[in-house]
Amino acid sequence: MFVNPILLVVGLLGAAVPVVVHFMTRPKPQRMPLSTIRLVSDALHQRRSQDRLRDFLVLLFRSLAVAMLAIAIARPLLNSDRNHVEDDQAERVKIVLLDASQSMAAIDGAATRFDQARAAAARELQYKPGLEANLLFAAHRTDPVFQSPSANFGLLRERLSDARVSSTGFDVAIAFESVSKQFAKSRPTATRELVIVSDFQRSSWARADFKSLPEDTTVTMIPISGEKPLGNLAIEQVRLSSQPTLGKPVTMLVDIANHSDDSRKVQCRLELERINQQAEITLDPQSQSTLQIPVTWQGSGWQTGVVKLVDNNDALPADDMVPLAFGVRPEQRLAIVTEASDRAASGAYFISQVLTRSDQDDGDADELLVTVSPSTLDTPLAQAAQVWIVTDVESWDTAVVKRAVTWLKRGKSMLYVARGPSDANNLQAMKQELGSDMQPPVELIASLESGRRKDLKIQEMDSQSEPFRAFGDSLKVTTASWRFAGGLPTRTLADANVDSISATLSDRSALLYFTQVGAGQLAVLNADLSKSNVAFQAGFVPLLVETINRLSDVGGNAAGTVAGNPIVRALPSDAGTLDEIVINADGYAQDEMPQAGRILNQDGMLVWSWPTTDQTGVYRVTDASDRTLWAEAVRSDPAEQDLRTISEDVLSSRLSGGRVLEFDAAGGDTTQGDSLWVWAALAMLGCVVTELGTLIFFRS
Repeated sequence: MFVNPILLVVGLLGAAVPVVVHFMTRPKPQRMPLSTIRLVSDALHQRRSQDRLRDFLVLLFRSLAVAMLAIAIARPLLNSDRNHVEDDQAERVKIVLLDASQSMAAIDGAATRFDQARAAAARELQYKPGLEANLLFAAHRTDPVFQSPSANFGLLRERLSDARVSSTGFDVAIAFESVSKQFAKSRPTATRELVIVSDFQRSSWARADFKSLPEDTTVTMIPISGEKPLGNLAIEQVRLSSQPTLGKPVTMLVDIANHSDDSRKVQCRLELERINQQAEITLDPQSQSTLQIPVTWQGSGWQTGVVKLVDNNDALPADDMVPLAFGVRPEQRLAIVTEASDRAASGAYFISQVLTRSDQDDGDADELLVTVSPSTLDTPLAQAAQVWIVTDVESWDTAVVKRAVTWLKRGKSMLYVARGPSDANNLQAMKQELGSDMQPPVELIASLESGRRKDLKIQEMDSQSEPFRAFGDSLKVTTASWRFAGGLPTRTLADANVDSISATLSDRSALLYFTQVGAGQLAVLNADLSKSNVAFQAGFVPLLVETINRLSDVGGNAAGTVAGNPIVRALPSDAGTLDEIVINADGYAQDEMPQAGRILNQDGMLVWSWPTTDQTGVYRVTDASDRTLWAEAVRSDPAEQDLRTISEDVLSSRLSGGRVLEFDAAGGDTTQGDSLWVWAALAMLGCVVTELGTLIFFRS
């Protein structure tokens, strides 16, 4: 294909001009009188052979020179389908989809894949008459530079040069949806071209569906990856063996993956406030293993830090470190609030049996678990407990209700075991006293039917949250034999947050739910433990312990939030006013602080909302006194750690959906076709020089 095909035709016709001129200007023979022609004939025959060879070579190189000049002026182009050479009046729309996911930060050769991708995308964003374009940065979400295709190529290239890699994964479906929207906003008569610049990572592109793109779209793929697959060593996840408690040992479980073909020895370092430990592990090729690091917490409250691989030279350094943020609670102190006279036949008895620690001596056990009556909630013994477990109580008077409400507002947590009508009355009295500070998802109905509630099974459970998450894969098997009795019917309240209901029973009543109460938390277990068989089951221990752990949890978790996912966190009721709260990121100067969502006031509750997390790190929400209200660790997407790419054959056959996909190299082939005119011009000069050399040779 040529930019100026008409000039090519004219030039090729011009190549015949030297031949025509040669024959038109040949000298005419002249008659001369000679005495003899024998010697002249021999000389003329020899001279004529040399002249014919000279004339042929001169005409050949002269015509080739003219032809090469015509080709150079006509501007030949390779990859004619890629360049879409058309008339100046042609309308075309080009969308450049640039992969900005975490894997593009991999170092491939002397530069990162993203640097190579930016160079390839820049070559696609060159002005041409009739062309409009747009640049889309694709990761977990896809962000276009303009709302619709534009001819402002200068700004497109400026935004391209400022672009950075995201810490998130790549969502092909969202990217293709955004591309289709861009084409829908373009002129309907324009031809459509989509250029995808990506490493075509296997974990992301294996789900690609090219059928979702408009049918008349030309799709060109520019792979950014070397011939050899890149090896990578990465931290996949960090977990804790149990809830972090001050002074108590816990095991930090670090999942490390070896995405390379070589065996690797790895050193992993844990860096926390007042804790610095290191461990070592050897991983087989293409394998995953868990490194165990013992930790004893030296302080309570919010703890932040990192787990990182030491001296790890691989292709993707970004996943060698995982930020950490979680709350370490003080040593747990519990109080059973009860009026049961016959302890052996009450729910208080079963609860105390579970919570009495066998590893404590009698003195320590008396300090960590106490039994009090509702009338003594103001005593130091009750106040020292982080969680009150209320069971087997009668209706409270106003003084007890106000006392309980006061401590809940101050941050106390309560597990209330509701077995009958008096418990419904107590919870309703607390709700009236608290007003909008208590928004339970259901209301317990004070009814005499509680005595007839028997043999109830669990209907639904929230297996993703505590306490039921602790059961893991054995959840259904463990809970299948549980039967509940007593408790009360429930009614779901209007505008209730049903997600706070952890379990429901076979009569559709709520078995267990959680709700925020002031600065504290309230959990309600709707059953009579003395009449239910669950208290005799082995699963009752983790059910009770994990429920209490959830109530006493300071907040946060070692696993953190994967980049790209939203963060919505309710702040404590004593957080202060909206204007006093600030969101900070550890390790950033104030003028370089990244945007990390905002604080919202939702029905009187302050909420930290960040719809899409895109950069890793530890983020803190602090009040006017610089007190940390919440801390959250954002880590890179583990799906981006395996850098193996998907082959062109798989993309063209199984994933193309019958569409013809064109592939182009990223290393400069997009401009190679437009440089052929230079070689044609050099060939022309070569023909001219050769012609002069021929003339000089035959003259000598």
